[in-house]
Amino acid sequence: MEKLLTTIFVTFIISMQTSFLNCSAEPDQGNCSCAVFREDDSKQTDPIIVQSLQFEVTCNKDGAEICENLCIGLAQGAQDKAPAIICEKLNKQVDNLKVAVFTKSCGNDSPTWKYTGLKSPVPICCDMEGKETKCA
Repeated sequence: MEKLLTTIFVTFIISMQTSFLNCSAEPDQGNCSCAVFREDDSKQTDPIIVQSLQFEVTCNKDGAEICENLCIGLAQGAQDKAPAIICEKLNKQVDNLKVAVFTKSCGNDSPTWKYTGLKSPVPICCDMEGKETKCA
């Protein structure tokens, strides 16, 4: 029940932020993208998953914060399915993979990703066929 309430709350916050974004009169706007990287990929050059959101955020501190919150909300909403999605995407055997969520706004051509503070609480393991498996 608590998880359902959390999901509803996150959905509400995202919809409120989406409404705010669509009503914004500020001219400088850009994309919001979310990515999952290996926790040990210190240069954030090889994302496992990248998702560009369908709306724009303002290109300032507030927009970057909204983008970060949206990415965190998406990641938390998908946390039960995330290991299977990551294994399918990697399509190879992986042992004890730790991942972290990053965000980028107003600069999809920029190589800079910002760490959201969200990382996998437990390691992810995948078999040779890219299926999630229990870690040893």
